[in-house]
Amino acid sequence: MDKRILAGILAGYFLGPAWSADGDTTATGGDNARPTQVVDDSPITAAIAHRLAEENDESLVGLHVDTDPQGTVWLSGRTYSQAAADHAVAIARGTQGVAQVKSRIVVTPEASATRQ
Repeated sequence: MDKRILAGILAGYFLGPAWSADGDTTATGGDNARPTQVVDDSPITAAIAHRLAEENDESLVGLHVDTDPQGTVWLSGRTYSQAAADHAVAIARGTQGVAQVKSRIVVTPEASATRQ
């Protein structure tokens, strides 16, 4: 699949409206609670997914990207090398609006041998 098409599909998927499940944007939900800082996470997720799709590493395209309202990016999935996993984290960290990156990427080098 052409990477531009894939990037367009990913961007369209992640640029939908963002909201919390209950609509509550306060720290505790009480009347006197202070509002938390809320980040529009859809563009962050789409930007990271797009940048991963532009890379020449097939294992980066299959990674799952999620962003919470505080700007924390969660990366998950499988890559064929630790270098690829580290590169995905670096891409996420270099994206505007990202507060921190949490990686749950699993490196499975044996998977690359079966794909050759």
